[in-house]
Amino acid sequence: MQVRRVKAKEQSLMLEGARDNIWTSLPIETMKAWWEEDGPYKPNSFFVTDEQENVVGAASWSIYDHYSAEEIVLDLELFYIQENQKRKGLGRQLFCESLVQTRRALESHDLLVVGLFIESTVEGAPFYRKVLGELKFPFSELSRRIGKLNPTVFLADI
Repeated sequence: MQVRRVKAKEQSLMLEGARDNIWTSLPIETMKAWWEEDGPYKPNSFFVTDEQENVVGAASWSIYDHYSAEEIVLDLELFYIQENQKRKGLGRQLFCESLVQTRRALESHDLLVVGLFIESTVEGAPFYRKVLGELKFPFSELSRRIGKLNPTVFLADI
């Protein structure tokens, strides 16, 4: 298994995977438009691949907020592992390695990551509880029904 950065020419592959695994009702054109409107800080995007180098998941981090000129909170914009690849440790590997690489990249620009913002589905919430707990990141959790959705938001100090 390998976690690696998404190359510019692979953006469509990442978004197609997100459409197939997360936002199944959104047209790919809408997702591409959102992605291109991301603002001055483009997300740090990663794939995780299996032994045959097939993409089986993706993660993308962006800056959610600044606490000061140097301190920032990261937003996990996109995260998925294909259903048939779950429960193999790939999600934890992708989460941890993509976070480490993103923090290093931002620190090279004198930006210190002090927190995480993660919005999850009800089904994904146990994964984030477990990973954040294993990493010993203190976190708070908020769940609220919004229309037909019932997202869970995690705020973590790191």
